[in-house]
Amino acid sequence: MNYEKHYNLLCQTRQQLNRQKLPASHPDYVYYELHHIVPRHEAGSDEASNLVLLTAREHFIAHWLFAKWKQTPSSYFALSMMLQKVSNRELTSRQFEVARKAVALAMTGRTVSEETRAKIAAGMTGEKNWCYGKKHSAEHIAKRAASLRGKPKSKEHIENTSKGLKARYSANGHPSIGSKRTIEQKAYIGYCRLLAIQKKNGFCTLQSKENFLALEAYLQYA
Repeated sequence: MNYEKHYNLLCQTRQQLNRQKLPASHPDYVYYELHHIVPRHEAGSDEASNLVLLTAREHFIAHWLFAKWKQTPSSYFALSMMLQKVSNRELTSRQFEVARKAVALAMTGRTVSEETRAKIAAGMTGEKNWCYGKKHSAEHIAKRAASLRGKPKSKEHIENTSKGLKARYSANGHPSIGSKRTIEQKAYIGYCRLLAIQKKNGFCTLQSKENFLALEAYLQYA
């Protein structure tokens, strides 16, 4: 198949229809998406001559044809992003397979620069974070805790978590690295752990200050 020919033909014929985006309340409303004929990642402009309104199905087909034509990481990545709005599209199994492979091809060997990481972090910090100002209900917290309680973690998962934390804190530093806990801190941590275990088992005997001091004394000579 000549993918270049079919891509250009699709864009040209839809441009000639002079489509318009109408409000959803309009009786002649049709859902359209704006498409750049020459993509931005290939220095495509925002001029009217480079823009065309496509239906959701046409938009997916356009990116599919373009990716098959160019076969570049950027074109495959653009195709993979079409899955973010898949609720508006009806995909065949073949198209879905192509899109999923596009995700893998687009991400293979892709590195994220520190500048991009900083922009992503800035966009998710403070009021820009989707969870900003929200508080989880006690019921939600309880359900979340119950779903995680007793869930075994694989050795690989533990090792990856450890490596990730070490890499993060080796660069930025961490207040607990190189420091030693005091006897009081160790005693309090031990007290809390034992208290949690006993509460889980339905009984609790370590609530008095005397027991806390006894545990502190034990750790001092342990």
